[in-house]
Amino acid sequence: KKYKQDEYNHHVLYYRINPRRVLENHNYIGIFNSKNIDKLIKKFNILIKTVSPFLPEFDSCNISRIDYCSNVELNDQAVIDSYINLLKRGYFPSKYTIKKYKNEKSKRNTLSKNGITITGNNGIEVTYYNKYRQLKEKNPKCRYIDNSKKIIRIEIRCFKKKVRHLTKKFKCTSASSFLKESDIIGKYIFKHYANIFYGTGDFYKLTDIYSMIDKS
Repeated sequence: KKYKQDEYNHHVLYYRINPRRVLENHNYIGIFNSKNIDKLIKKFNILIKTVSPFLPEFDSCNISRIDYCSNVELNDQAVIDSYINLLKRGYFPSKYTIKKYKNEKSKRNTLSKNGITITGNNGIEVTYYNKYRQLKEKNPKCRYIDNSKKIIRIEIRCFKKKVRHLTKKFKCTSASSFLKESDIIGKYIFKHYANIFYGTGDFYKLTDIYSMIDKS
């Protein structure tokens, strides 16, 4: 990437790494297990040298973005759609907004039918989406695509500002030390933002609520 600072042009090299696919190239559904951090770094360094022996290895780099993900398995596509509709009705503090997308039919920005993305001015983006529908649109020939039919994928994307904060908070000294803390950091991130937007509690269908009232 090229950018200008003062009177000079600078060039920055960015690596975009999908950890799960570095180890399992055809796996679009599963979540990376942080126990495999050392395997990931070792394989990445081998792969990058096949491109050029002059490219920097993993720990010569800084992390500017990291995505924390989780798969939630529900009953079927109908239940997934119900949950996504409920998630769109959460409480979003003033510094967070729901992301809208250009709708070519209506010629205006609308919410995604496939999920919800919440963006903040603190370097955070939180997305809940129908994994099966996303794969059908972007990679319909994906191996084992039917295994995603019951999955809501949750992704919390931490951009440069948030990564700097997390690096300092968890006292990470390198890219690899940051990743080795990813279980602890990920749990902290998920708990924090789930509580901000939705709190805790149970979801019930209206018919189930009536039934519970009748039995009380």
